[in-house]
Amino acid sequence: MLIGLIIQLHSIAEAQVSKGTYLIGGNFSFNYSKGEGNSNLASQKSLQYAILPKIGYFVAENWAIGTRIGFENNKSEYSFSPITEKNSNPTFVFAPFARYYYMLGEKAGVFIQGTVNFEKGNRVNEQTNNSTNVTQTSKQKVSGLEIGLTPGFVFFPSPKFGLETTFGFLGYARRKTKGNDATATSNNFVAYASSLSYLNIGLHYYMSRK
Repeated sequence: MLIGLIIQLHSIAEAQVSKGTYLIGGNFSFNYSKGEGNSNLASQKSLQYAILPKIGYFVAENWAIGTRIGFENNKSEYSFSPITEKNSNPTFVFAPFARYYYMLGEKAGVFIQGTVNFEKGNRVNEQTNNSTNVTQTSKQKVSGLEIGLTPGFVFFPSPKFGLETTFGFLGYARRKTKGNDATATSNNFVAYASSLSYLNIGLHYYMSRK
């Protein structure tokens, strides 16, 4: 038993992520859907995409800092006879983070990630009356801030590649929406133990890890 424990502890020690390792990865997603409606809703289309590369650096053993930066957009189009409505929400994202890893062996580990997430974009709505060919446009400026913690799990199919998932969120969220006539602000403390909105799966490259 003692020999087995020594071997296991040695395996965990060998699996640590050492200082000087670079973490490279990100979130890249694309989703398009199209469907036919009923008598009131003639058709609908939606397009969602995100390009959010991530880079990090291990400042000490199992301690990494870095940032995620990029762009995401949600677009949709609905047809209600005789109205066509289009919506878009292009958003710039900047999210510095810090992570601590606890390795469970050579192939797997868990981590806790602290993130400060900044978002800024526009929410645009266009409604066109196809009978009169008149279009009305409304535009809102949207900004957001999230500060919180997210747990995660990482599996290493090879020493330099980590397949990871993060799930849940605990922290503070602030949203501000500013239109032509009014400004709305919300402040919330949030705790999501399981939510698809906070579930991410990705593949990351650990440069210099042995």
